[in-house]
Amino acid sequence: NQKVTTKPLFLEKDDERDEGNYRSDIDEMRKMLETSWNGDTMGTFIPTSASAAASAAAESIFSALSASSDAGEEGRVLMVDISLPSYDPLSGPNVYDDIGAVEFCSELAKRINHQRSSCDVLRKEGRCAIIVKDGTLASRSNKLLTNEPEEDIIVEFDDFADLGMPSEMDESVQDENAYRIGSFTGDGADTISNGPRMMQEIAALVAANAMPAAEAKHEDVIIISCPTMNQAELVGVRLLVSQYSRSKTIVIVNNRLDPLPTELITSETVYSVLPLIARSVKGDSDNPKIVLLRRYPKNWEIHLDSKGDAGFQLVSTIPAETVGLRGPSMELIGERVKSYMQTKFGA
Repeated sequence: NQKVTTKPLFLEKDDERDEGNYRSDIDEMRKMLETSWNGDTMGTFIPTSASAAASAAAESIFSALSASSDAGEEGRVLMVDISLPSYDPLSGPNVYDDIGAVEFCSELAKRINHQRSSCDVLRKEGRCAIIVKDGTLASRSNKLLTNEPEEDIIVEFDDFADLGMPSEMDESVQDENAYRIGSFTGDGADTISNGPRMMQEIAALVAANAMPAAEAKHEDVIIISCPTMNQAELVGVRLLVSQYSRSKTIVIVNNRLDPLPTELITSETVYSVLPLIARSVKGDSDNPKIVLLRRYPKNWEIHLDSKGDAGFQLVSTIPAETVGLRGPSMELIGERVKSYMQTKFGA
């Protein structure tokens, strides 16, 4: 019998182990993807670096934008979910790499800008805005991602370092013109009260910092990085979606708003990757490796690498319209994996 679990690929929040053991789960996850990835069925790009993950996500984003163009739709809210430890703001401060998450967003912005001329939904002269939680993170990201020195900043998690993979981008793309990093609250997060004017105060900060009028008229893509249930982020997302979802393309990376706000009900997850391991109740060492994958316009796919397989094999698909934004439940994944294993091994 098998049960699906995210262990050991995901760490406990605020794990206090020493760095050697602390990184072992992340290293195992990366090795699992790199050694078992099946390019024929899972796509060319292995999402173990910011650049490769952004390339994979961009393919799905442009497929979705092309479909919306064919349908005559304007604007769209798209979800991208890279369920890897250092991209997940719920992993805790010892695991979550906020700069690494913004780096992914910046790589995604570059690819969107590079391909925008081929997309009817986007303006050829348009730009991307990356929105993070506050001004402190925006400032750190701008300095680190533009190679400007900043004291007392150490990026500890390099599990998405570029592994020498070739870039498909033309050198003529100017990185400094590809995106702007803004934030929901700027430097005003500490000024928000808990009283009856809280909503108005957050709204004023979002208007001034996230999409100032001078920038908003040029930017047709808004990329929101890893929003959580922090009140300012929740209100900020709702405001931006309410105001711009009909006129701009909004991409939310690793959405952690739960329950989902009403404004996001019609959004769609266009790219998602979630590594898992199916553990045997008998404690067998040969545990099947699993990747749950969504690449628009394809359905959710369960890829499995079990004993005797030469890498991941597509073992099941789940129609996107039958499950929520985060895809099939662990119970459903477990049922599909168990059914496949019983058929293959007679277990």
